[in-house]
Amino acid sequence: MALRDLPAAPANQEEGDDKNCDEVSVTPRVLATVRMELRTAVTDLSVRGLKLAAKWAAEQLGGLRQASSSAVTAGAVERGEDENEEEYEEEYEEGERAPPLDLSDAFLVAKAYFDTGEYQRAAHVLKSKENKSRNDDNGSTTTATINQEELFLRCYATYLAGEKAKEERMIEITDQLDRCQVVNKALQELVDELGPLHTSQALDGFNLYIYGVALKEMEPFLLHQGTPTPSKVAAAAAAAAAAGGGGEGGEGGSAAELAGGGGGGGRGRGRERSTHRPSAKIVLLESVCAYPFNWSAWLDLAEVMIEDGQQQQQQQQSHVRSSSSSSSSKAGGGGGGGVGGGWLGGGGTEGGGDGAVPMELQEQLSSSWMFDFFQAHLLLEQHQSEQALLLLNRLLQVFPTSSYLLAQRAIARYNHRDFEGAQAGFRQLHEQDPFRLENMERYSDILYVKESRAELSHLAHLAVRNDKYRPETCCIIGNYYSLKGQHERAVMYFQRALKLNRKFLFAWTLMGHGFLEMKNTGAAIEAYRRAVDINPRDYRAWYGLGQTYELLQMYFYAIYYYRKAATLRPFDARMWCALGVCYENLDRRAEAIKCHERAVCNNDREGIATAKLARLYRDDEEESKAARCYQRHLETRQGYQTDGSSDTVDALLFLAHYHIRGRDLHTASLYCNRLLDMGGREQEEAKALLREIRSMEGQEEDEEVGGGERGGRESIGAFRVFENEESFMDSSFSSTEASRVEATPDFNSGTSSRRMTRQQAAAATAAAAAAVAGGDRRGRRVTGARSPEI
Repeated sequence: MALRDLPAAPANQEEGDDKNCDEVSVTPRVLATVRMELRTAVTDLSVRGLKLAAKWAAEQLGGLRQASSSAVTAGAVERGEDENEEEYEEEYEEGERAPPLDLSDAFLVAKAYFDTGEYQRAAHVLKSKENKSRNDDNGSTTTATINQEELFLRCYATYLAGEKAKEERMIEITDQLDRCQVVNKALQELVDELGPLHTSQALDGFNLYIYGVALKEMEPFLLHQGTPTPSKVAAAAAAAAAAGGGGEGGEGGSAAELAGGGGGGGRGRGRERSTHRPSAKIVLLESVCAYPFNWSAWLDLAEVMIEDGQQQQQQQQSHVRSSSSSSSSKAGGGGGGGVGGGWLGGGGTEGGGDGAVPMELQEQLSSSWMFDFFQAHLLLEQHQSEQALLLLNRLLQVFPTSSYLLAQRAIARYNHRDFEGAQAGFRQLHEQDPFRLENMERYSDILYVKESRAELSHLAHLAVRNDKYRPETCCIIGNYYSLKGQHERAVMYFQRALKLNRKFLFAWTLMGHGFLEMKNTGAAIEAYRRAVDINPRDYRAWYGLGQTYELLQMYFYAIYYYRKAATLRPFDARMWCALGVCYENLDRRAEAIKCHERAVCNNDREGIATAKLARLYRDDEEESKAARCYQRHLETRQGYQTDGSSDTVDALLFLAHYHIRGRDLHTASLYCNRLLDMGGREQEEAKALLREIRSMEGQEEDEEVGGGERGGRESIGAFRVFENEESFMDSSFSSTEASRVEATPDFNSGTSSRRMTRQQAAAATAAAAAAVAGGDRRGRRVTGARSPEI
C-alpha cells in the first residue's frame, strides 16, 4: 500500500510539523508489514553487497514509528484495528516472509573476496563454479539452473572491477578530452551476457538492476559516437528498404549496435543497429517492480527519467524552432520527444517505442510505499520544493526519526530559500544524529549565507573530530575559511575534498566560487564545467558560469548559461535578474524589462529587480510605472538596515520629484524628510526640495486667503460643524499658522543668530513642513476634533 493512500486522521488530533499536511493514520497491520519488509530488505541487500541501499533501508527501519508509542485513532478502533503490532509480525513471519537464502560455498568465498575489494578474484571464483556446473550438465544451461545470487554477485564484481580500472586509467591521462572518453570495458560484456537472459525473462530484480545500470552507463557513449538523428533514421530506413533488408538481428553486437532505447523510429534497422536492446528506463522499472526495496535502483531510475525528460524537452524546442523558421518543413520521422507518456514520461511515439512505459508497470509501481520516497526524491531533483515538502511531511509522520527524511526536508527548505527553516531542520538532525556527515556540507553553506561564523566554526570542529578525511568535512572547513575571506585556504580544502572523491559535486561548485572570488576566471570556469559534467541539473554551476562570463564582459556567453539556470529554476528571481542585467548591458531594453518583470513576479525578496525595472522605466520616461516600481522597492527594503543604499536614495529622490510635479506636496515632503537622514549630497538636495515645497505651499495659501476667500467660506460651510464660527475659524487659522511659519528659523541662511547642528536643522525642517502641510489641510476642511479652549 502506498502511504499517500492511507486515510487521514480525525480533525481533532494534534497537528504535525506542517499545518498544511493532514496527519496520516497508520494501522498496526501496515506498520508491521512495513517493518518486516525493511528487515528482510536489509538482509537481502547486505548479502549481495549493496551497502548503500542496505544502509538506507536500515535508516528507514530505525526511523519507523513504533505502534506502542502512537495512539490508535478512533476510526481504527471502530474498524477493529487496535490489535497489537506483534500479532501481525507473527502472522508475517508465518505466512509472508521469504525463505532464508541457501548460499553455496562458492558464493560465501566470493563474498569474502568482494568485501575486501578483490572484485576480479570474486568474479573468477563464481565464473569457475558456473563453468564446472555447465560441463557437468553437458553444456546446457536452463532458467531453472541459474543461481540468481551467484549471477548477481559475479556481474556486480565484474562491474566494480571495470570501474576501478577506469578510475586508474583516468588518473594516468592528463588531457581532459581524452579522460572523458574512458569507458568501463566490462559494460559490453555484461550487456552481452544479460541481454539474452532478459529476453527469456530469466532475471530477478537484482540482476535486472545490474543490467539496467550497464545500459545506463553505455547510453551516453553510444549517443556521443553518433546515435542517428530523426533525419538520419529516415534516410537509413529508406536505404534499408531500397536494399531490401535490415531485419531483426541476433543478440550479439558491438557497442554501436546497442543504440536501442530512447524513442525509436521504425522497425527496420540497418547494419549499425542490427539488434534490439531495451532502454535503461524500462529495465530499471522492471527491476523496482520485481524488488521495490532496492533504493539504489530507484535513484538510477530517477536519473534516467530526468535525462529523458530533458531530451524530450530539447527535441520539442528544436521542433518548434524548425517549424517556425520554415513553414514547409514538417516533423521528421520517429523520435521519442512527444508529450504523452503519463507520469513516467513515456516515449511519445505512436507505436510506443522503447521509451514507452507499459501501464501495468505504472500501476504495479505506484502501489508500493517505496514509490512515495521515490516521488519525493524526484520532486527535489526537479526543484519542486513545495510539492516535495508536502510529501516529506506526510512520510515523516510514519518515519518520524528517519535521518534521511529529516535531511531531505531541510534540503527542500534550503532550495526554497527558507534558510531559517533549513537551519532549524539541520540543527534538529545534528542533535538527533551528531556523527552523521551526509548533507552537512549544505548545512555549512546555510551558515555561510547567514554569516553565522561561531556556529560554522563549531560545526567544523565537530566534523574534524568525527572524520577528518571525509569530503563533507573538507567542504565545511572550506566554507569556514571562505566566510573569513581566506579564499586561498578555502580552495585548498575544496581540492582536498576532490582528492577524496572526484565526483563530489558540491566541492566543484564551491571551488568555482572560491576561484571567482580570487578573480581566477579560467580556473573558475573549469571547476564549474566539471560540476556540470557530473550533474547537468546543478543550477548553481550554470549560474556560476554565467557570473564568470559576465565578469569577463562576454554577455552572450553569460546569457546562454543564465538561461540554463533559469530553465532549471524558473521561479527563482535571481536567475531572471542576472539575465536582465546582461540584456541591459547589450542595450536590449525590451528583453531586459521582460526579465526584470519576471523576477518581480517571482518574489524578488531583495528588491533588486524592482530597482532595475524602475530605472529602465524612468529612462523610457514612463514615470507612473517607474513610481510604482520605486514604491514597491521601498516596501521590499523596509525590513533591511541598508536604507542608505544607492537604490533607496534614487527611489526617494525620484518619488519626491514625482509627487512635486503631481502637486502632492505632503507625500513629497515625507520622502524628503527620509532623505535628511542620509547625509552628503542627498541631504542638501532634500533641503532644497523642502524649501521648494514650502514656497509652493505658501503660494497656494496666498491664493486661497487673498483671491479665493469667498470660495473658501463656501467650502467650509459645506462641512459645517459649528454654525456661527466660520469667521472665527478663518481668522484663527490665518493668524496662528502665519505666526508659526514666520517663526520657523531658516537654518540654511548665513545670517542666523546661532549655528544649528545637522540634527536640529533636520528636525526644524520636518516641523516646518509638517506645520505648513497641517495648516493647509485644516484650512481646506473642518474636522470635528477641536481643542477644549475653542
